[in-house]
Amino acid sequence: MTELEILEKIHAHFEKWDWEQCSGGYGGCVYHRCDGHRCAVGALLTEEEACGMSGDLLSCGCASLPNRLQDHFNLLVDLQMAHDGATSASAFRDFVETEIAERRGEMK
Repeated sequence: MTELEILEKIHAHFEKWDWEQCSGGYGGCVYHRCDGHRCAVGALLTEEEACGMSGDLLSCGCASLPNRLQDHFNLLVDLQMAHDGATSASAFRDFVETEIAERRGEMK
């Protein structure tokens, strides 16, 4: 999976959820909720992988990710921090869309 594919998958997930923050009343990072919504990193995980994750990636480290995502640890940490720290849905959407444009060689 390339960085562009990661970003496009996250973009598609959040488009479906109208860019809603997924933590809601859960407090902290939520890789998946029972209603199917997921955080930025959770959108890339299988149900089994998501159930095994807790806490933020920076604290858990690269080894907490499935092997297929470990090469993208830094990008995933950036995405998680941008998602968890976004002041609005549009702020996170803008971040993701800018990252996609950069990887496509487009100017935004």
